[in-house]
Amino acid sequence: MTDEVEDIDISSNSEDGFKISDSIDSIKDSSLIEKEDNRDFKEIEIEETELDGVIELSLGKALNESETYDITSEFKTDIVIIAGPSGCGKTTLITTFYHIFQKNSIDSFLFNWSKTLLGFEQRAFNARIISKKASPKPPKTQRGVSDAILHLGIFCKKREKFYNFLLSDFSGEDYKEVIGNADLAKEDFGIVKSASVFAVVFDGELLVTKQKRNGEIFSGKKLIDTFLGAGLINYNTKINLIVTKYDLIIEKSNEDPIIKNKIGNLISEIREKYQERFLSIECFNIAAMPIDTENCAIGTGLNELLKNWTAPVKNTIWSLKAQSFQAENLSEFDRFSYRDKRYE
Repeated sequence: MTDEVEDIDISSNSEDGFKISDSIDSIKDSSLIEKEDNRDFKEIEIEETELDGVIELSLGKALNESETYDITSEFKTDIVIIAGPSGCGKTTLITTFYHIFQKNSIDSFLFNWSKTLLGFEQRAFNARIISKKASPKPPKTQRGVSDAILHLGIFCKKREKFYNFLLSDFSGEDYKEVIGNADLAKEDFGIVKSASVFAVVFDGELLVTKQKRNGEIFSGKKLIDTFLGAGLINYNTKINLIVTKYDLIIEKSNEDPIIKNKIGNLISEIREKYQERFLSIECFNIAAMPIDTENCAIGTGLNELLKNWTAPVKNTIWSLKAQSFQAENLSEFDRFSYRDKRYE
């Protein structure tokens, strides 16, 4: 028997299923440890270094205003503000685009890309069977959250053109707080001034309730007045008047046949009130996630929204009446030369 001991390979399976297979010499020479004496070893910290050519990938979460610059600086992008009270269906409307685009097109529109896929997924999860939620309603956006802007890139087959949208999902409580306070609106919602579209959402569930109908209409008008008075929206802003949960209105009309016309007339009155103040103001009936899909299919009305958001514009003469509303904000030269943009 010899007294010499050769290097031994340790090869055994631990209880945790990890295999140890290192020679004694390889352990001694490891760059991750440093021998202090025959018994103790000390870990050496590896410093993180910046590598040239490394591209930092987006986490896919919802964006705040400053984080949108990477998109707006590289691509022609339209900001769409979805405004309305808590529970009116703003988040559901936005996430339904994501749901449908995963498997289908919407009219001639196809999904292209998104920098906020995780943000969409976090909001859409409750509508999945795996969530085990009794209701498909997404989680409410928390008050004061600024990371609430979602990016949606689409392609229109009809026009063979790409579009990029930034969709806001701010809390209804934040909108409620600024109603009637133009200064606070300017402070909290400065991004609205850069918006192409300002969409005011009316809760269809409240509109079918006689006691709450007028209050919902009044809140919508006050929202427009506040942002108009703050100078955050102007004549060139497209205004969308969106009635959500339209499936509930259809269901209620089976009991009260004139309810649908009543609601339609109230929304039309708002359109007529402001039609000279804005480039375009249109009404839309949306059933994003209807409870009963026999009356309305999932995503009812979303195709009309996309058509409105992507509609080409052309230069026309600005009407004298519309000009009078904006004159105080224009220089003498601008008053003479200004031309508005209307839909073709």
